[in-house]
Amino acid sequence: MSRFENLELSGESEEQPHRQKALVKDEAYHLAEAQTAFENGEFEAALRSYGKVIEYNPQNPSAWTGQVRMLIELGEGKEAKLWADKALERFPSDPELLAAKAVALARIGDLDGALIFSDTSIEERATRLTCGWRA
Repeated sequence: MSRFENLELSGESEEQPHRQKALVKDEAYHLAEAQTAFENGEFEAALRSYGKVIEYNPQNPSAWTGQVRMLIELGEGKEAKLWADKALERFPSDPELLAAKAVALARIGDLDGALIFSDTSIEERATRLTCGWRA
């Protein structure tokens, strides 16, 4: 038991029940859940959470990239390529998405395509850095 549990803070006393804030399951919540699941190697859970983020905001390139990466981690190279293509229709110059597609292509054996997307990803990142633009 912590010695700080019984401290009275901001007018609360022991008789008042501690109120917990209602957990808001929004875009930010699901993005954090996806990142945590990914870091813990729970790729299926991360994939579901990235999907929820896309439901809340289909204009979030990080969620699309995360979804592609989770499919790659799950050994679903062809599916990852398909989702990368869908995402690149929305975000054709996103460097992280281009890099994810490069990995997907490499995993399914299209090394020439992988090199093209990898190079394009590096070029886009360099362009954004030299122009001082960040997404």
